[in-house]
Amino acid sequence: MSRVTFMADKADYYTDMNFPLRTRYVPVALAADRLATVENISRADLDAAALRSNQRAGSAEADPVLMKSRIAIKDAQGAPVLARDECVRAQTSESLAGLQPAFGPVADAYRAALEGEVLDHRHTIAHAPPMCDAAALAVVAGRDAFDVTPRARIVAYADAGGDPQASLLAGFAAMEKALVRANLSLKDMDRIEFMEAFGVTVVKFLRDYDVDPEKVNVAGGHMSRGHPLGASGAILLSSLLDALDAAKGRYGLVVTTGASGVGSAMVVERLV
Repeated sequence: MSRVTFMADKADYYTDMNFPLRTRYVPVALAADRLATVENISRADLDAAALRSNQRAGSAEADPVLMKSRIAIKDAQGAPVLARDECVRAQTSESLAGLQPAFGPVADAYRAALEGEVLDHRHTIAHAPPMCDAAALAVVAGRDAFDVTPRARIVAYADAGGDPQASLLAGFAAMEKALVRANLSLKDMDRIEFMEAFGVTVVKFLRDYDVDPEKVNVAGGHMSRGHPLGASGAILLSSLLDALDAAKGRYGLVVTTGASGVGSAMVVERLV
């Protein structure tokens, strides 16, 4: 992401005025501020979620089981040059409270798509994923495709589409579909990775669903570790499998939300 800036593809969709207003592109940051307002999720709620994410990420750095899937980058002599997530920082309630809302200026370019709505901007940079570079690899295959024992099996998955103007809600719909397909409930899940892009999503999840917060994002999430576009799915899945191993759990759930009303979810069963 340091080489190719966000929205550098300059897709026509970002600016095309021929799309109907309700289907025009609205950046995720603005969708997050809108959702926080509609759902009455306060700045204090967001700060608490960011603090929890950073504290858990900091603690997980010292836990080799929770970091099992991470691969250190080494130099030509084999010495590690990058062996930890550089985005993870110590935060306090005071440091978070001192940050200003970050995305007000972004709204000016999207007044038409917002249909004149004036947003109450609540998200700061602490409630958004830090920009970071990363790569991830996941091997998905039949049980006997390789001469290795698989870490988990996919029990069910689902994609969902939703209202582009409420673009961060589709992940919830995908989650509910995946759980129905798996014939399981949130109470059956031993660990959950719920995408923290942006903070409003995980706050809403913990508030509105009957779920144990101690099972959710146990090693931190996107607010503390970043959101490297294109790698997030494999990173979230590997984080889930590491968390399941640490807990010796059976079932896990991963949920993602995205721009313009898309969401995905997967239920897995740990095998080793």
